[in-house]
Amino acid sequence: MIQRIMTIIILFTLITVAQAQRLYDIPAPFAETPSTSGTMTLTRLGRIISSNPFVHRLSIIGLDRTIEAEFDIGQNPRGVVITPDNLRVLAVSDGTLTIISLQDNTVSASYRIGGEPYGVVANNETAYVSLRDSDEVIAVNLESGRITERFPTPANPTALALWGDFLYVTHFWTGEFSLIYLPIGEVVRTIQLHPQATLAQSIEIDPISGRAFLPMTIANTTGRLANRLIPMLYVVDLENLQVEESINLVVADRPVNMPFAVVQPSNRSRLYIAYAGSNDVTVLNLDTGIAANHFDSGANPRAIRFNSNFTRLYVQDAVDGTISQFDTNFFGLDDQIPAYTESLDAQTQIGARLFHTATDPRITANRLLSCASCHFNNLSDGRTWGVVETPNLAEIQSFDAATINAHIQTVQGGRGLSLKGVDMVALIRYLQNAD
Repeated sequence: MIQRIMTIIILFTLITVAQAQRLYDIPAPFAETPSTSGTMTLTRLGRIISSNPFVHRLSIIGLDRTIEAEFDIGQNPRGVVITPDNLRVLAVSDGTLTIISLQDNTVSASYRIGGEPYGVVANNETAYVSLRDSDEVIAVNLESGRITERFPTPANPTALALWGDFLYVTHFWTGEFSLIYLPIGEVVRTIQLHPQATLAQSIEIDPISGRAFLPMTIANTTGRLANRLIPMLYVVDLENLQVEESINLVVADRPVNMPFAVVQPSNRSRLYIAYAGSNDVTVLNLDTGIAANHFDSGANPRAIRFNSNFTRLYVQDAVDGTISQFDTNFFGLDDQIPAYTESLDAQTQIGARLFHTATDPRITANRLLSCASCHFNNLSDGRTWGVVETPNLAEIQSFDAATINAHIQTVQGGRGLSLKGVDMVALIRYLQNAD
């Protein structure tokens, strides 16, 4: 009898704990379509909208894969999204939210919102924008440009995903993941995916299973070179906001750098992962947790999207200034579409490629490290590697070739560049001028 009573008490306790963990009922699978932030998106018919950080422009690419329109929307353009009615493009850059009409490719409004906007998602009335520098997400009325709400968040809010009343937020350098419940207007829970997780800038939501897929990197500051940076994929159960699975992408596939963007096809048994430092895409089998395929893209892929019937995959190669178009049946490269008309000069492009790559043995020994891993956007990851804290590159007065090579060899295990070669000159110039 006593044993039976104890069993009932234990079961009751487990049920109570499960209920306590559950926050709210997430939307029904087909009731709401998630809106996610990124630097590229597609209209329903297949026009491509590309936000291009290296030339500070936003492009609309037509169905014939030529550029219909380009817009100078300010420095450091980041997030771009299309409103659910498919009528407007919303784009954020330093201090500005720009609204572009898809009916005539004109700017219909430009609102000063301040700060350093990063991600943007929207319904037909309101845009939600993450401000990375002020640690908040704001709600902006699309008709008036008025900021109607401010949601304080943990540090460095970046990627956003809007699903009904649920607004999910990643935090770039800390690896945290937050939920803002819009009816009460505040962060109701933040979870830590890993104490050393970083580079968290993408969210993909599967509304069928109620899961989120979050690519990140573990910065193993006390580890040896062989595991100093570990690319990871976290799968989060959104009903309870708990990590359901963590996948080491080196084990799942091979050494790669900066898993940056993810997208799921219609069959939901796979996940496509773009690696910003490895210049390729992995097709991950979600049932086995093992890579089923991978294929090369251009330099520094930062966004990845399917067309509406999932027959084409588009990868935004930020440094190359192209959109790589792939056939999803055979993973063949169909086309490389220019993302903008103003090309980067050759020296800047060489420097940007070297800064973002983990595939060049002169830069790294194991394909896991790139300069951008710790200095993304010319900033600092705030971590101490051995005895040296990552510097903010904008605060360094000058760069010399010998010091750069010593850093590459000591921290990244690379062979180094020729001290007076073209590549070293290009890298130094990039470090001096990168945004």
